[in-house]
Amino acid sequence: MNATRRQRPNISQADISRLLVHLSDAKQLLIYYRISHGTGDAEKEAAEKAKVAIDGFATLVTGDAEYFWSKPHSSSGV
Repeated sequence: MNATRRQRPNISQADISRLLVHLSDAKQLLIYYRISHGTGDAEKEAAEKAKVAIDGFATLVTGDAEYFWSKPHSSSGV
């Protein structure tokens, strides 16, 4: 029997960046869904839990609890 050692999948920083972009898109779509269809309490609760989970994962990956929050633009261009 040929026993090969399994290696962990390699994930690059670019892969992580793409994942965060897709999570940001998913979070935005949850917000849109809730605005347009979220009439039931169960839907609102499920959407909110999903958004909290996305924020929690982004915090673990980036170390920034406000990663998906909009940053205010400065007028000086800085």
